[in-house]
Amino acid sequence: AMVRAKIMGEWIIPPSFLEEGAPPLNARLEVRVDYDGEIASALWVARSGNAGFDASCTRAVQRASPLPKPPDRLALEVYNEGFLIEFDPRLKP
Repeated sequence: AMVRAKIMGEWIIPPSFLEEGAPPLNARLEVRVDYDGEIASALWVARSGNAGFDASCTRAVQRASPLPKPPDRLALEVYNEGFLIEFDPRLKP
């Protein structure tokens, strides 16, 4: 939850995607981090179909680095398999 909050805090959604009647877009990235919390990779699981929206998602991940260290019980999974982050303007706090 802390990692997601940090990334979402860095996500600047282009205003045109928040307007009434804007097409509902979402994207998913698989993020892997190293032992220092730095982003090791961010791979697309699903793109939104809009280059500007997708670019805002990757910038958010880059700006959020370094991320908080995961809890011990999840550390091996996070370092070896990564975690999924979904970008959907309707879900941003």
